[in-house]
Amino acid sequence: MIERSAVLTLSAPLHHGSEKSRIKPETLPAGAKNNYTPHRRLPVLLKNGDISTITLIPAVSGNSIRHLWRESLVDVTLHTLGLKRKDLEKNILETFVSGGGMDASDAAKNDSEEEKQEKAKSKKNALKPSVPILVRDRETLRAAVPMLSLFGCSYGNRMLPGLVNVGWAIPALKQTEHITNVPSSLPYTEDLTSFQILTRHDPLRDEMDENQKSRQSIYYIEVVSPGVPFAHTYSINKFSTPIERSALQLAIDLFKENPYLGGKGSIGNGKVKTDQWYDDLDVSSNLYLEFLRENKDILVEYIHLWNKPEKLVQLKNGKEEIEFPSDLSQELDRLVKEREVTIQKEIQKQAERVTKK
Repeated sequence: MIERSAVLTLSAPLHHGSEKSRIKPETLPAGAKNNYTPHRRLPVLLKNGDISTITLIPAVSGNSIRHLWRESLVDVTLHTLGLKRKDLEKNILETFVSGGGMDASDAAKNDSEEEKQEKAKSKKNALKPSVPILVRDRETLRAAVPMLSLFGCSYGNRMLPGLVNVGWAIPALKQTEHITNVPSSLPYTEDLTSFQILTRHDPLRDEMDENQKSRQSIYYIEVVSPGVPFAHTYSINKFSTPIERSALQLAIDLFKENPYLGGKGSIGNGKVKTDQWYDDLDVSSNLYLEFLRENKDILVEYIHLWNKPEKLVQLKNGKEEIEFPSDLSQELDRLVKEREVTIQKEIQKQAERVTKK
């Protein structure tokens, strides 16, 4: 794996919401009832000299950071291909933005639709699947859409594992040095967090008379104090392609331009700064954009066909088979072959490094 780390220091309060526990926090302001959202916490082994204790400390999940990076690539990718979100059908857009859906009900629907396709006797009787998108195969999806190869996706009961692993961001404290490898003199204390009061304004409040009751509500969110540093690490498979690493580098560059973690960023929460940013990967972010531009027509046609079984399902020997247009298939085969050759070169480079050691 190729690892990169950073120390992200809060320059504003951070809120990363979590479900309420059965026991209310002791720091919750007097008078607050259930109108609060606690900060997400992670059980961590804290070391204080010879004493070690497992404590729930505020943290930011790798899944939320991964989603930030993924989301930042969506519009750039679509814009470079000359597409907009509204140009994509809902399930295709969800595949880009959130990785698509994959649960038991989706899997059951997918299996049911495949059975219906097998039983269909002619193209006219082919039923449009309600869950799966037709991507040809995993190798094609990886080669044609590096963004999905990078962050992964699911379609029906099929999954494409992502190549990047995004870790939790945890406070770089004196008691977490053995985890973060970041020297720190900041001790752990319950005062790392506090509750911030917020209001939802009633737009009609100014028009009410004294006998009318305002619907303005007050609620609280738990935040981590500005100035607290968070250690964060991500890794990417060492057998990824330069184009995939370029896409990830672009996501990191975009994150640096909009450095916010957690929620409530619209009111200034979650902004971070750092002198210890992730080291660059071995390839420029421009390589990914060049790939999109060079293969624009192919990729746009390919993506638009994902949800068009009526164009791809062909009747052969009484059975329905998925068949992409021959000219498009040739281009997709080229992309698959290019990726295979590149991966072989990456494996060879790694083998040479090991031999030299």
